[in-house]
Amino acid sequence: MSLRFCSFASSSAGNCYFIQSSDGTSILIDAGVPLRRLESNLREVGINPRQIGGIFLTHAHRDHVASYLIKKPFATRYGLRTYASTGTWRELLRCGCGELDHGACHRLEPSQSVQIGDLTITAHAKQHDAAGAVCFTVAGQRERLALVTDLGTYTDQLLADLQGCDYYIFEANHDVEMEEGSARPWSLKQRVLGPHGHLSNEQAAQALMRLAGAAKGVWLAHLSEECNRPQLACAVIRSSLRQAGLSVPVYYLPAREPSPLYGHGCGYEQLSLVETV
Repeated sequence: MSLRFCSFASSSAGNCYFIQSSDGTSILIDAGVPLRRLESNLREVGINPRQIGGIFLTHAHRDHVASYLIKKPFATRYGLRTYASTGTWRELLRCGCGELDHGACHRLEPSQSVQIGDLTITAHAKQHDAAGAVCFTVAGQRERLALVTDLGTYTDQLLADLQGCDYYIFEANHDVEMEEGSARPWSLKQRVLGPHGHLSNEQAAQALMRLAGAAKGVWLAHLSEECNRPQLACAVIRSSLRQAGLSVPVYYLPAREPSPLYGHGCGYEQLSLVETV
């Protein structure tokens, strides 16, 4: 089956991604936006929250799990299953998440997969300063998507796991010069630039040159609002892909607002150049 997808937010202010197969199976990756906003975002794409087949958590930093850090989390309110690694569950409980239905809480460790309707979701280990952090690939019968954010560095194994996807939602967090020259505390700069922090535009470009040869599109995610610019990130990645002989459309996901729906039948090829430059 073909896929369509969007983000509801993609930045340090919040992260949540909606993915749906053409037969209507829907999932969320992360739930880092406030509950009422998440409900509204789902209504805008025509989804009753109870229709969500599962929520997949990449790690337990607040900007990815905000709707769990309330008295009655989004997943509990709508009777939804949640999948996360053991490390993420432990950290989420330590952070003080709200009331959970433990029968709907499932472990999904790196290299493990789960089937939700006609979607196969696989977890992959990643380098980030959060216990049990993972990224995910989502496969339908005809298309496959990789969603990779909050990554300090990548390994050959991770790139091998991510090969052959039709769509890449991929972190391009910061411009190194902007990060180094920012007024941020030195400790934060060290974290962001370190091997367990976030990918720069150039690091993302190097990874995508190895991944995106057969891709239908790349969507840049988790861009720093302070130390990056969407047009700059797109220009760096697009230039690198062209140098590698790859002609792949490059888009970016808004930091705080919902993106358009992308994928099969969504007509995103006609988006204005503001999205792609």
